[in-house]
This record gives sequence, structure tokens and C-alpha cells, in this order.
Amino acid sequence: MSKIESNKIEAFGKCRYSKFMYGDLYDDDFIKWVDYIRNNILKVDYKIVINDINNIVNGELYNKKNINKFYFDQIRFETYFNTDKFNIDECISSLEIMRYIYNWCNHFIKCYPKKDLISDFYNFFRLSGIRTARLAGDYGCKNIDYILKKYNYNGIYYDPSAGWGSRMIIAAKNNIEYITTDPNNRLIRKLNMLAEDINRSKSFNYKLINSGSEVYNEYINNKVGLIFTSPPYDNLEMYNNGLLTFDDYSKFVDDSVDNFSKYIVNNGFIIINIDDRNYNKWFNSLSRYFNFICNESISFNVIRNRKTNYKPKKERIMVFRNMTKNDF
Repeated sequence: MSKIESNKIEAFGKCRYSKFMYGDLYDDDFIKWVDYIRNNILKVDYKIVINDINNIVNGELYNKKNINKFYFDQIRFETYFNTDKFNIDECISSLEIMRYIYNWCNHFIKCYPKKDLISDFYNFFRLSGIRTARLAGDYGCKNIDYILKKYNYNGIYYDPSAGWGSRMIIAAKNNIEYITTDPNNRLIRKLNMLAEDINRSKSFNYKLINSGSEVYNEYINNKVGLIFTSPPYDNLEMYNNGLLTFDDYSKFVDDSVDNFSKYIVNNGFIIINIDDRNYNKWFNSLSRYFNFICNESISFNVIRNRKTNYKPKKERIMVFRNMTKNDF
């Protein structure tokens, strides 16, 4: 077998190559490691989850790791990135890919010290998963708290793309009514579960609508003082379970922003966090309806750098306001 062939990782009809494919695929230490990851990766005590929810909505803590595990990480594991060969669910299912990850973590022992194997496994996808698989990003609760405190206008907030519940739980913390749309029906079911559990700690009003932001909804018309989201990034992240595809991403943006113009009250804020690749599409569409106020840069909590300098990347948020000529 050639050196190239011996470095091949092949699974699910796809392959990639890595020098970290070595060792007996079925040696005892490796199999014990695989079994531990598979049996514990999503295991979390429900009492701890409820306690974490209570700490967020009634305090200044922002740790959402256990909440994500309990409600959302199975769906996040099934999300593809267009730059990667696999998703995390496929990685866990394949001994070949798991051998590669195992060897990688053993080689970079300073980053993956084996004090907590589950944390090491998550950190592989956070720090080193490019071209293999990555964990779909989750907007930082602390940043959301800052935005909602600063830009809440009338106590009613519309989130056009629900994400992993962070914006909902911070809306509850700030006594803001939360409305969201999302086409992923599995995600909506999980969000409903989370919302019910939030109400165990703190009562709040919410409405979860199972459709995309490009679909007009009369319920939201002329209702909300804040629209804020991190929208789908075209084909960057592919939600295999949500039937969300973009034949024409520009049309999706235009239709969504047209709906925003109907939903937002006068003087309300529209805030979009988007990567540079799709920044202009959203900026140009929003600028046709709303007055651009400012850019703010905030830290995003997904670190994708396996060198020594582990710094959160900064992402811009675009801040617009719905102002009539009489307001100038």
C-alpha cells in the first residue's frame, strides 16, 4: 500500500487524506476511547440543565454548554459545512474518522490533555475540524445580552432565524417578548422544549413559527421594536434535517428584508450579524428600507485556529433604524 493510500480516511462515500492515520484500528485503548465518546457525548443531567437555565435567566452567568447538549447538539452534529468532508454525526459513526481524531488529539497533547475526553472531543471540532467537520456556531449569550439591553425598543423582539436558543433565553432574561421563525421543524420542537423549561425559572412570552423569514407572517406585522439575528449563511452551513436550501440566496435576503419592513415599528432597530462573504447582500437590501446607523464588532465564540494564538474572532453587526423623514 502506498503512503498516500495508507493516509486515506474513507467513509460515507467520501474521503480525505491525513498523515494522522496510523495504528491498529481496533487496539484496546482506541476502542475504549471510542466507546466512551459515543456513550457520553450528549449525556447530561437534566437537573443541571434546569439549574443552568435558571442561572442565565436570573443572573449574570452565560454558560450554555449543558443546555446545548441536552436540546440542540444532536441537530448541530448533523449540520454540514461546505468546506468540510463530513459532519460530526458521521465522524462519531466511523471508526476510521475516529482513529484520525484520536491520533490528532494524542499528537497535540497540549491542546487536548485528556483531563476531560468529552471536552477534548468538542474542542477538536472547534479548533481543528476544518476540512473534516465542525460544530455549528452558537452566538455568545453575553453579546446577545449587550445587544438586547442596548437596542430593545418596545419590549417585543423578532428573531428571523432561531439558531440554538441563545437569543430566546436572553430575551427571557431581559423580560422581552420573543418571536422567531425557523423552517427546521426538529429545531422548533427542541426550542419549544427549552421555552417550557425556561418558564419553570422565569415566565416570559414567546411565539415560535415554523417557517422561513422569507415567508410573510401577518402575526408579526407592525409589531416588533427590534429585529436581530445571525441569518443563514447561504450554503456555508447545510442543515440536512431542516430542508433549508437556497436556489437564490439574494432573493431570500430581499424577501426577508421586505418582510422586516412590514414587521418593524417606526424607530425600531434592525440588527444583522453576517460573515463578510454575504455582508454586501444584506447591507444593500437593508439600506433600501432602513437608515444605517453603525457597525459594531463583537467577539464570536467559535475559535478556528490551531496555532498558539487562540483568540475569538471578531464579527461585525450592522445596526439600522426604521426612521421616517420627520425623524431627522
